[in-house]
Amino acid sequence: MPGSFNWTRPSGIFTFPRRSVYSLEAVRIPFPKGSVMTPSTALRSVATVLAILGVVCAAPALVPALAAQDRPPETEEFGRLLGLVREGETGPAVPGARVTLRGPEERSAVTGESGEFRMELLPPGLYRVEVEHLAYRPIEVEVEVAGGEQTTRVELRLMRDAIAIDPVTVEVEARRGTGPLVGVYDRVARQQALGLGRIFTRDEFEQRATSRVSSLLQTMPSVRVNSSGNVTLRARGSVSQRTCNPEVWLDGFRVARSDDAVNIDDFVTVSQLEIMEVYTGPSQIPFEFLSSDSMCGVIVLWTRRGG
Repeated sequence: MPGSFNWTRPSGIFTFPRRSVYSLEAVRIPFPKGSVMTPSTALRSVATVLAILGVVCAAPALVPALAAQDRPPETEEFGRLLGLVREGETGPAVPGARVTLRGPEERSAVTGESGEFRMELLPPGLYRVEVEHLAYRPIEVEVEVAGGEQTTRVELRLMRDAIAIDPVTVEVEARRGTGPLVGVYDRVARQQALGLGRIFTRDEFEQRATSRVSSLLQTMPSVRVNSSGNVTLRARGSVSQRTCNPEVWLDGFRVARSDDAVNIDDFVTVSQLEIMEVYTGPSQIPFEFLSSDSMCGVIVLWTRRGG
C-alpha cells in the first residue's frame, strides 16, 4: 500500500482512513521550545524524519499527502461537559463532590463552591458519570457527549444519606479544678475520706434550686441562720446549745473573723461557688485555717475561678 502519514491526537490516539495491513513506524518530531508549528516547518521536519527512516521523500505522490496532513488534528472533533451538582430538586449547590467520568476517556473533577464542574476536550461518545460526597448517597448517570466543540450540560441531584461511622468511646474524668483548686480538691477528698466537715461541691449546687448560700447552710443541724441572714454555728459538743460566729475564708483569704456578724450571702451566690467547706469544731478544721479565732468553726468558700 502507498505510504501514509498521520498525527497522534492529544490523547495519543491516531487513525488511518482505510482498513488494510500497515507497517507502522512512530517518531516524535522535535520542535524548538517556543516555536510555532506551521505547514512549512512541519513538512521540513517530516521530510527529515522520513529520510532518517529510509523513506523516499522525493516521491511526488507523497508530498501532497504530507501537505494535506501537515497539522495536528483540529479540536472541532472534541466536546466539553459542564455539570451542576445540587441537593434534591431545588436544594442548594453541593461543593466538594467528586465527579468521575468513565467512557471513551476517564476524567475526574471536584465541584467548586457553586457546585459546578467542567471537563474539556472530551472525545464524543457515551459516558458514565459517578458522583460521590460524604453527606449524600452516590449516584451514577449516563451522558452522551457531543463532538464538534459542542457543550453538553448535565444537572446531577444528590439525596442526603446517614453515613455509618465507627462507634466513638468517650471517657469522662471526675471534674477537678485548675490552678489553685487542684490542691483544694485533693485536700477536700482527704477530709471526706476521714469524715471531717461537711463538703458541698459543684454537682450539689447544680441540683439545688436556690441562689442563696444561706439556704444550703440551713440544711445542716449545727448551723443557724436568722431572719437577717446572719450565720452562727452551734459549738460542737456543747450541751448548752451555745452558738458563735464562724470565721469565713474566700478563695484562700480570711474575709470575716469570729467577732464579726456574718451574712454569708454578702460574699457570693451559689452560682459562683465551686466548693464550700463547713467545719463546726477545731478538731475538724484543716491546719491552714486553724487559729485562735476559729475555735467555733470555719466556713471556707471557693469560687469557680479559684482565686
